[in-house]
Order: sequence, then structure tokens, then C-alpha cells
Amino acid sequence: MTIPLDTPPMPWDGAPVPEYLNLRCVHCGYLLTGLKARVCPECGKAFDPLETWQANVRGTWEFHFTYKRPLWSYVAIGLAIFVPLVGFAVVGLVTNGAVYVDPAYYAVAFVAAVAVQILCVVEDWHGPWRWIASLHAVFVWTIVCAM
Repeated sequence: MTIPLDTPPMPWDGAPVPEYLNLRCVHCGYLLTGLKARVCPECGKAFDPLETWQANVRGTWEFHFTYKRPLWSYVAIGLAIFVPLVGFAVVGLVTNGAVYVDPAYYAVAFVAAVAVQILCVVEDWHGPWRWIASLHAVFVWTIVCAM
């Protein structure tokens, strides 16, 4: 990752980690503010303030909107998730639930859910979309159990 232009100044070795950095250990989430040693007291892992700050920034929504991808791709992924779920509900309402007993319907729903999950994993597994992929995994498991 390239360092954003607005990177705050990092403390030198032996200086306490300033509060404005709001650094959290990338392994356990422990707040590292005030530490002079570059070792997390919770999990014992060594850390570098700059690398830790960058890792903390990469996990935010602001980073993903600013550096990771354009807004239209979030809209596309959102539609890819929303449209099948609404379609699932509408088809059930129109057919009065009769379609849910047809195994072919679950095969189509399974393929759609797997496609959305693959899209989420390929696009951004380490970003916020991992939760969407996880929800789709539950959806796929539900379909498999219903078959």
C-alpha cells in the first residue's frame, strides 16, 4: 500500500505512541496508546507504528472508498446482493410458496449465491465485504440444507 499523503508523524523509537494515532494491535486489537516498547502487552507481538497505522487504516470504510475502489463498484456489489434477495421473496409471494418445493429453484438460487460470494472474495476479501461473503455462505448453506 502506498502511504497516504496525510500520514501523521510517527513516534521515534522509545517515544510513547501518541493518542492521535489511535493504534490498535493488528493481532489482538489492544489499544497501543502510550506504549514506549514496540511490543503489544496483550499478545506479545512486536509492532512498527507506521505499519500498524497503515493496517488500521486499511480496515476502515474510508480507506476502501478513497483508495481501494470507486463508489460505483460498491453500488454494483450492493445491487448484486439486493436484487437476488428481493427476487427470492417476490417469487415466493407470487407463487404462494409453491416454488420453494421445486429443487430446480434451489439450484438456481445456489448458483446465484455462490456467484455473489465469489465476487465478494475476489474483489476484496480483506475489506468490509468479507461480512457479505460470510452472510452469503450462510445463505448457501441454508439452500443446501433445504435440497
